[in-house]
This record gives sequence, C-alpha cells and structure tokens, in this order.
Amino acid sequence: MESRLRPFGILFGRSLNNLIKGIRARKDADELEEYIKGVIAECREEARSPDLDLKAMAVLKLAYLEMYGYDMSWAGFHVLEVMSSQKFQQKRVGYLAAMQSFRADPELLMLTTNLLKTDLTAPSQERAGIALSGLATIVSPLLAAEVSEDITSMLNHSNSYVRKKAVLAIYKVLQQYPQALPAVLPRLRDRLEDSDTSVVSAVVNALCELSHQSDDPSPFLEFAPQLFFLLKETQSNWLHIKILKLLALFTQYEPRLVSKVLPHIVDLIHSTDATSLRYEAISAILRGRMVASDDFELVKLILNHLRDFLQTTDPNLKFVALTALSQLVKVNAGFLAAEHEIVLEYIDTEDATLRRKVLDMLPAIVNEDNLVDIVTQLLEQLRATDSPACPEHKQLLVSKIVALCSTDNYSLLPNFEWYTETLVDIAKHAFNYVPEAGVIVGNQLQNVAVRVKSVRESVVFACLDLSYNAPLVAKQPEILEYTLWVIGEYISDYLDSTRQAIGPDLLRNLLSLPPCLATVPAVTKVFSRYISVLPLWIDETRLQVSECISEIISVFSKFATSASFEIQERAVQLLELFKLAADAVAEHPADSDAAPALLTIAFPSLFNGFEITPVAPSAQRRIAIPPELDLDTPISVVESEFTESESEPESELGSATEPEPEPEARDARMDVYYIKSASHESKEASVTSELSDSKPVHSKERRKIEKVKVEIAQDETIEGEDDEPVAKPAKKSLFHSEHISVGDTRPGNVVVKHKKVKKKKKKPASS
Repeated sequence: MESRLRPFGILFGRSLNNLIKGIRARKDADELEEYIKGVIAECREEARSPDLDLKAMAVLKLAYLEMYGYDMSWAGFHVLEVMSSQKFQQKRVGYLAAMQSFRADPELLMLTTNLLKTDLTAPSQERAGIALSGLATIVSPLLAAEVSEDITSMLNHSNSYVRKKAVLAIYKVLQQYPQALPAVLPRLRDRLEDSDTSVVSAVVNALCELSHQSDDPSPFLEFAPQLFFLLKETQSNWLHIKILKLLALFTQYEPRLVSKVLPHIVDLIHSTDATSLRYEAISAILRGRMVASDDFELVKLILNHLRDFLQTTDPNLKFVALTALSQLVKVNAGFLAAEHEIVLEYIDTEDATLRRKVLDMLPAIVNEDNLVDIVTQLLEQLRATDSPACPEHKQLLVSKIVALCSTDNYSLLPNFEWYTETLVDIAKHAFNYVPEAGVIVGNQLQNVAVRVKSVRESVVFACLDLSYNAPLVAKQPEILEYTLWVIGEYISDYLDSTRQAIGPDLLRNLLSLPPCLATVPAVTKVFSRYISVLPLWIDETRLQVSECISEIISVFSKFATSASFEIQERAVQLLELFKLAADAVAEHPADSDAAPALLTIAFPSLFNGFEITPVAPSAQRRIAIPPELDLDTPISVVESEFTESESEPESELGSATEPEPEPEARDARMDVYYIKSASHESKEASVTSELSDSKPVHSKERRKIEKVKVEIAQDETIEGEDDEPVAKPAKKSLFHSEHISVGDTRPGNVVVKHKKVKKKKKKPASS
C-alpha cells in the first residue's frame, strides 16, 4: 500500500515538518537525544532506498540535523545521488546538503565535477543558478581549476540572472585558483557596462573584494576610468560606497588619481543626505591619502561632518567618527590641536569601545597645554571605585598616563614634582586592579630620581611613603625593587633635612619590609651613610651602633638561606662585612672618643665613592672594537665522539669555527653593563645625559639635553642624539651589581659623527 500511494505524494515516513514538531515537543535533553538518534537511524534506512523521493527527504532531514551539530559526512554519496536527480526540487535539496556537508573531500569533489559541468551548461536558468551557488560554496583548488573556463564563458551568458551568478561564483573560484585572473579580467571589464544593474553591482562587489584581498592590486587599476564614470552616473548609494572603497585603494598606488577623484567625492559629501555614504566618502579621503598636510579647508569640512556624527545618539556612528578622527591625526596632529575637546568628551563615556578608541587617540592630541587636564581626567577614572571600567581598562589607563607624561623625553611635563605626585597617586589607587602598576610606577620613579636632581628629594620621600604602604606592598611587592634602590642610593644626599630619618629607626623599618633583591644593598648603603656622620663616639653611640649591627646581622642571616639565589648571594657577601664591623666595635678601646676606622673610613668608601649617572643604552656599542679583538673565533670547541668500542667518551679541541654571529648578537655581547674606568684617564669612557632642571627644556634646546658624548681610546669622538639615557654607574663599584633599566629604550634618531683628533707629538725626555 505504501509503495502504491507514494507516487501520488502520500508519504508514510516522517517528514521534515514532523521532525521539527518532534524536536520542539521534547523539552528534556536526554529524551531529545534519544529521539534524534532514532531519527538518524530512520534516515540511514531511508537513504538506502531506491526511491529518490524518500532518499531526498532523508537527506533534507539530515541537513536540518546537521545544523544541530550532528555529522552527516557519511551520507556524501547519497547526497550526490539526490544532486543528480532530474527533478529540480530534489536537486535543490541535494545542493543544499552538499553546501552544508562537503568538506573538501577529494573523492566526493572528483565525482561532483562532471555533475557540476552538466548542470552549468543546462538550458534552465534555475539549474545553472543552483549549480553556481553550490560551486561557490564547495569549491576547492582542484575543482576551481577544472571549472574556471566554464564559469568564465558563462560571464557572457544571454541570461542576466546567470551572468550575475557567474560573476559572484568567479570571485570564489579566483580565491582558490588565482591563475585564472588574467583570463577573467577582460570579461569583468565588459560586464561593468552590462545593461542589468544587478550584474554591474555584482562585478563592482567582486572587484572590491578581490582588490582588497590581493597583495598587489595593480592589475585592477585599469578599471579606474570605468569606476569613476559609474561613480558620477549611478544613483545607488550601495554602488557609491563600493566604488569609493575601490578608488581609495587605487589612489594609494596611483597618486595621480587624487586630483581627478577628490573634487567629485567632496561634491558627494555636500550633496548626499545618506549618513552612511557621507562617512564612506570621508573614510575614502582619509584611507586614500587624499588629504594634504596643509589642506585645512578640506579638514574643516571633514571635522564639521564628524562632529555631527559624534552628536548623535547612535554609538556605532560615534565609533566610526572617532575612527575617522584617529586616521585624520595621522596625517597632521595639528588638525585636532584646537578641536581636542571633541575627543576628550568621550574619555568618561560608559561605552568601553569608545573609551578605548579615545585612549588610542590621546598621544596624537596631547600637548603642553592639555596634558594636565587629560591626565587628571584619566586619574579620576582610576580613582573611582564605582567606575564601569574593567581591570583591563584600568591597566590601560595606567600605561597611557605614563606614556603621555614621558612623551618626547618628558618634554610635555609642567614640572616633575607634579609627575612624582601623579605616580604616587597611581600606585595607591591602581594596585588592586593593575598587576603591573608597581613595576610601572617604580620604574618611572627610579628614572626621575636618576635623571632629575632637582626633584630627587621628593622622589626619595615618595619611595619611602610607598615602601611603608603595607596594603600596596602586600599586593605589589615588585615595587620594592625600585623604591628601595632609590632610597639606598639617594636618601643620604638629603641628610640635612632628614637627619632624624637616617638612623636606627629607618634601618629597622627597611629590615621589616618583605625581602627583595634591593633590600640588602639598600640597608647597607643607609648604614654606611649613618655611621659616616656619627657625632662623638660615646657609650650611647657605641650601644646604638652595636644594636643596629646586631639587628642587621640577624636579618641578613635569614636572607642567607633565602630561596632566591641572588638575595642569598648578596646577603652572604655583606653578612661577613657586618660581622667584621661588629668585631671592630667590640674590640675598640672603651676610652677612645673616635669611632673605629673600619666604620668611619673603610665601610663608607665601599658605597659612597661614585654617583650613578644616566648612560645611553647604545653607548657601549659606539665604542669601536679594537682591531686586535677577535669576536668571531670561538675560544674553544669541544667535540665528543662516542663509538661502540669505546667505554668512555673522549673529547678533543677542534679547530672548527662557529658561523659569524648576527649583528644583534654581537651588539648584545658588546653591551656590557658598566663602562670600565681603566687606570689611564685616556681610556676612561664617560657618558652623560642628564636632565638638569625640573622644568624640561623644549623644542630645539631639548636636543642639547639629549646629546651624548663618548671619548674613547682610539682618539675619536662620537656624538649621538636622541638616545634615551639609562641609569648605570659611571664606575664599577664592589656592590653595584643590580641591573638598572629606566626610561623608554626605544631607538631614537641617532646621528653619529666621527672626528679625528690630532695626536700630540711626545716631547723627548730630558736627559
């Protein structure tokens, strides 16, 4: 009965409609899973049926279930059978399933090739159209090579529907088989003059996608005259937008097009009421580099329209307007110098995307006049506990504040006192949200302390304040590496104003802090300064010093067993020194009114002999390599040979040489941390680059600040400009082993001048 009624359209199997109703009726996940498994089992049986109607329905249900994530790749050959049906309804089901399930299976695509060729040449536009749609989805490189000629010939099809489909399909074919492009371009040029607007739109769309995806869009430049003609004649906003995208790309490779295209784009901005078209016209001008750096009239027009976009309530329109502004400042930052309020209005917006866009634009619009206002607004966001800003945004705020303040070697800062207070403010309000706040702030405080003497006292006490902030140190212990270094190096310079601070109390406070790499040298330096300015050596003083030394020995003994090897190493070295100091105090005559010489002379001389000065990061690389120094030949090459007959490995010194190192590796090998001071003054390398005033000098005078001079033993003077100095000791000291890297280490514009120095003739020694 079932087989007799099926030709009349009566199906006793479960249809797609029944399947959907069954899925919706089952709310329980387990029940639904069992139901779908049963349906798939039924589909397997139906797919084996010789009846194409039943097979097509099974394939259709499998295609629906595939959208739920159920695999139907096992039914690939059944899909091919349905695709080959002569009934269009069944063929459409087969192509739909193929587009969903074919995953570049070479066997399936090999069997599909002939079927596609047959359907592409079918007289029916429906069959040809569905074949083109299916081909565009499942095309692979091999399949594209097979059908590229067929698709190219279909670009001249008599039916406009087929021509449109062929244009869209050839775009997918060219993605997989770009070798067919030379044969396709002439046909696409002809189709730009097609009488059917939909075909022209398809061609423009294909050209837009192909040219933007191509590494070299020069083959598409020949379409510029036709596209410009279409831009003037068409009334379609969609076509206008696509053509503007193409012309913006072409003007980057053919600047002569700007004079031809720009006037019409400006007219389009004035004449159109479509917001999308106005924005695309502005974007085309900016992306196509059609704005000259001195074309303020055009910029004024663009800013007026972008201001209108920003005043709307549509957040998407605001975003694209800010995107256009960010492109505009790349041409000339002065364009927004007087209009920076437009951007600053959105610093406090609740939209995270707009906030991020504004932050990205700040470096281009910041200057001496608005730096304080901008940083103040950013700090308010950082302080606000109920701010909608997420931790990632607060981290971005910290990085942006530091980057803005350190722009051009701190040239925009009003004064360094304000910057020091800003850094302390950042540390106190960001340590709970920004994991790297301690490192960022500490690095900047160290940088300012080394380079700006006039604010060094403020920086030292700021470091003391941060070091004693227990919640901050508990959350950001890394900050102690920098603050303790500054305290150890410079607190002794302000003894007159801090005489009460430098003493046992300060030492106890430093010893009570969590151990870090800078604790040991900082405590030792503070102690050396403390004992170097002791008053009369009386019993009270002797007792005070003995207690200090005992406390230091006790803490350093714990550090000597630290899990950190570097802390352990430093503690062990200096522990012995303090034990000697304790012995010197104990053995010193009780009736003497002078302190032991070990404390007052020997101890301070180890730490207070030299001042750390800024050194350019590239200073060592500027020192010429002596001709007798061979950096290429290895010192020794050990070769080991293992054979079955030998019970022990043997090693020989080989003569093979290693390949020549890369320039970066050689520079790294040369970049010694200290510039050594030899016994002869002529061989001493002095590098100085220091900011001498709390208000940085601007413009031309700043170059004098950044100048670095290095005198070397080869009788040459090398001068370099625009190098960011890095804090390094001018002379190697016994306990100066910490590596200090402060400031921005980005490469600057370096000018190297070599000046030959005339050698003075030696006078003959008098007899």
